[in-house]
Amino acid sequence: MYVDVPLESAYRLFGNGRTVLLTTYDRDLARPNVMTCAWSTVVAKMPPLLGFVVAREHHTYALARRETEFVVNVPPREMARLALAAGAETGATADKFIALGIDALASKLVIPPSIHGSLAHLECKLDREIDLGDAALLVGRVVACRALEGTFAGGAWNFHDPRVSFLHHLGDDRFAVSAESIKAS
Repeated sequence: MYVDVPLESAYRLFGNGRTVLLTTYDRDLARPNVMTCAWSTVVAKMPPLLGFVVAREHHTYALARRETEFVVNVPPREMARLALAAGAETGATADKFIALGIDALASKLVIPPSIHGSLAHLECKLDREIDLGDAALLVGRVVACRALEGTFAGGAWNFHDPRVSFLHHLGDDRFAVSAESIKAS
């Protein structure tokens, strides 16, 4: 037996991509910014393009458009509280890196910093924006990427490494964690 689900919950049935932490840099204020993004996806393999749905009212949207660079940080389960907190406040009025005690790590090719302790960092240049009404799909072209040593090898995540776990936001303060690889054969 199935039960009807209200249409406003349809997106939660479908689920969303991996929860990531997007870092940008505000040159006017000379400080980094961070935002939690649960609506993320791979857009293309080559060139490597990643997509993120960001509300136009968010400070990160303005910074990504103006500065045209951002870093996608892949947080492990241990960063769930940080992911929740980074999505709860705006960086327009406060330095969230300082307020949240984020340990910044210099990126290789872009100005926004990476977040130390993340499983991976994907440095992006804004490739295009797709209008979605009150939000936009920001498409970033990956220009550099790195992963914690031992967590990614042979083109795949190493789920034998206990550090490998991914957050998926379920709503409010709840996350699911994926930390297992299965073989369908």
